[in-house]
This record gives sequence, C-alpha cells and structure tokens, in this order.
Amino acid sequence: MSTPIICIIVAATCFILYYLISKIEKKQKEKAAEATQQQAEAQFTLEQNNFLNVVDRLYKDNEVKSVREIYEECGMPHDIAFGTDTNLIEENIPFVKGERPHDVFTTYTMTIGKRYELANQRLIPISSDNFGLNLHKNENIYHALYGVTLYQEKTTLTNVLYSGCVWKNGPLRTGNLSVIANEITRFSPIDTGKIYFTNERIIFIGKQKNVTKHIEYNNILLCNIYQDGIMVNIPNRKPILFKFQHTVDFEIFELSDPINQFILISNRMMNRNFDKDIAKGECINSDLTKTIEEALVAKNYSNDLVKILSSAKVGKNYMTSEIQRKLNIGYARAGRYTDQLEALLFITAFENGHREWLVDFDDTDTLLQLIDTANPYPLPTE
Repeated sequence: MSTPIICIIVAATCFILYYLISKIEKKQKEKAAEATQQQAEAQFTLEQNNFLNVVDRLYKDNEVKSVREIYEECGMPHDIAFGTDTNLIEENIPFVKGERPHDVFTTYTMTIGKRYELANQRLIPISSDNFGLNLHKNENIYHALYGVTLYQEKTTLTNVLYSGCVWKNGPLRTGNLSVIANEITRFSPIDTGKIYFTNERIIFIGKQKNVTKHIEYNNILLCNIYQDGIMVNIPNRKPILFKFQHTVDFEIFELSDPINQFILISNRMMNRNFDKDIAKGECINSDLTKTIEEALVAKNYSNDLVKILSSAKVGKNYMTSEIQRKLNIGYARAGRYTDQLEALLFITAFENGHREWLVDFDDTDTLLQLIDTANPYPLPTE
C-alpha cells in the first residue's frame, strides 16, 4: 500500500475519532447541565418552581404584562393580585423576602412590568440638565439606554486577482489582462455610549470618540431585530447597527432588556401617543374608531386607514414610508392607502416634495363628514 493512501486512512481515522470524542463530551456536558438544573429545581417547592418558570418564560418570549398580571399568571388569586393589600400580595409570593430566590423572581417581574409601563403608561420627560444635550425647542428626553455600541457599514476591497491571457517576451507584452476585486461589506464598531429617546429623534452620544448620531423618527424605514442588537434603516444612508450589553444584577433588581425597550419607546414616539395613558383608554376611543371604520368600508375604502389615522395631526408631515413601517406592508400597498387618504381630503396632494395632514384623529365629526361627502372609492377592475 502506497504512502499517500496510508496517510489518507490515518487522517480519516483521526477525524472520525475526534468527531466521536467531541460528541461524547457534548452529551456529557448536556447531562451535567441537566443534572445541575434538576438539582437546583429540587431545592424549591412545586409552587416556587412554577413562579420562577412563569417569569422566565414571559421574559424570554418578550411578553408585555403588568406586575399584577404576572402575579395572576403565576397562580395568585385574581382578587389578591389586583387588590390593594400589598402585604397580602407579598404573603402569596412563595419566597422568603431578602433571599436570592425572591430577588431573582422580583428582578424578572420588574423587568417584564417595565415593558408594560413603557408600552401603555404616560411617559414622563427626563431632565436633560446632566446630559449636556443641545435639544430643540419643545424637545424633551423620555428614555435612555446605556452600554450601547454603535456599528456602521463599511466596504473594504480585498483579494485583488488578475485574469486573462498575457504573452511576455523580454520588454514586450501582449494579451488581455483584467482585474477582479472582491468587495466585503461588514459592520465595524465606531463608538460606545448612550441612546436618548426624545419626542423628535433618537440621539446616540459616544463617550470614547465623542461620536454623535441623530435619527429622526420620520426617517426610519425599517428596524431589523437581532439577538443582541437592532439595525436601523434610513433612506439614502447606510444602515446603523446598535448592539447592547447584557447585564444582570439581582441585588439591585437589574436585568437588561434594551431591545424591547428600544422597540416600545420608538413605537410610542412614532405613533405620537407617548403623552397618553393607553392603559386607561386615553389614546383611542374604540367606539369612535368602529364608527369611522364602518363609514370607510361603506365607501369601499380600506379599514386599515383607521390605524393610519391614529397619528393624524393637522400640519404634520405625511410620509408613505411611515405607513409601510407602521403596518409592515409593501410600498405599492402603502401607495394605494395614500391615494385613498388624498381622495378623502385627509392629506394634501404631493407638492414641494411632501404631503401634510389636513385632519386630526380626535376630530371625529370632521372625519365622518369628509367620508360622507367623498365619492366611493373605485373597486379594482378584474
């Protein structure tokens, strides 16, 4: 048997052995981790395990629930969970206050409950005195995220290759020579700092290289969500990637949740309902919404216009791209909705590069009157 064949057999055997050993070690680690988890769970009662499993699931599934809703889902009676007796609530939490299991449960509960507050309760402005930001008139900060790394897209030229046929004889050359370049696009870290959410824009302030970025909400086309970050797509500009640090400190009840907070706050700002208590029904009257929807459908207009109208304010700019983002639809469909809004005289015609709203969402009488006087929207021809 020749030497090359022997080398191939030996290499294949070593590879198979390495694969089998790695697989065995992986199974052993999985069994050890499972045993550790079972041992940890065995230290708690069935009720305690249920409370911990519920908050762990709600956190991982990105659920938005109030603290009292969490208590009820854990198994606490409704009358107690939503009652006013805080001592009775504490008595029904099956952990000893001050011990680590209680701190873990409280940390997860407060983190999930914070999502509910950001999504539903009126947002209170934060004093900007200590931040050193140059804000516009009537611009206020409503939320901040720390430990954020800013990445920007960069294209590099690598692997320059030459192809073609070249004949050479001394100083004489002839033939066809072409250059092939390989471009690689990657996101590179620019700076680490903080993100501030105002009622007008997102502001990133770097603390290492003093990099500052401003993103107006109206200019956000789409946000791509990743496990540890969010990519913001902006018209005619390269996308920006924000990556977040994950921090856990059960002693101060801190569990990082930056991605959910980024989404919830930016949605509230883009929908212009950050100063209303949605949980108490201050944002949208469902009866009036239903009436407007029925009037629209009766004239062959889309009932999706009600969702678009929730951000209507006289004089405010109207952007088709904002409708795409809000309803998660394509440009063609958003364009049809824009045509319908213009036919209803809800927005101006396209002039000087933009449109404006002509109505307020809370002016129900005007909306219904315009719908009533408008011509039925033509149905698509088959």
